[in-house]
Amino acid sequence: GWSLEEAMLADEATSEIKLTKVAQPTNFAIQYALTQLWRSWGIDAEAAVGHSVGEVAAAWASGALSLEDAVLVSFHRSRLQQTTAGQGTMLAVGLAEDEAMGLTEIYERVSVAAINSATAVTLAGDEDELLQIAESLEGEGIFNRMLDVEVAYHSHHMDPLHDELAAALAELSPQRGAMALYSTVTGARIEGDTLDAAYWWRNVREP
Repeated sequence: GWSLEEAMLADEATSEIKLTKVAQPTNFAIQYALTQLWRSWGIDAEAAVGHSVGEVAAAWASGALSLEDAVLVSFHRSRLQQTTAGQGTMLAVGLAEDEAMGLTEIYERVSVAAINSATAVTLAGDEDELLQIAESLEGEGIFNRMLDVEVAYHSHHMDPLHDELAAALAELSPQRGAMALYSTVTGARIEGDTLDAAYWWRNVREP
């Protein structure tokens, strides 16, 4: 129902690139195009890894997903996540994983969304609880910053999407692929033929 080319070429005043349903397929298209460009120059990778939605492009690059299946994942993942816009937000914090997990035991409507390094974690969930966390961390002199996002990715706000995502991706045909693939869901190397609908649900919900 919308043109990828028009979305990418729109001027700032009319651009919808911040919308999840537009941003994610656009990101995939750019990642796909760059990979093809590098390959045309004779540059190929020995392994692929992706962060959150970037796992879709990594799965395609490794040969685990066909282009058609990768586009299907990108489209339905972003389409469904768009329906949760405005329900929550995200907070970047300068904490270790175990410290962040401790906060989720106190604040029940907050999840660890991303573990970016040993001392950098992103939290997601209800804005009121995240603001309480931010105020507490500010008082302790610990880095924190609210993110400019409309969706609380990898939080309980994703839970209502499970059934429809599973149905939309039921016909995926993942394959082992020729390239090593590392999962940022499991934190380890993964076989491409396991990237079925259940895996993509984990990609949406888990850190």
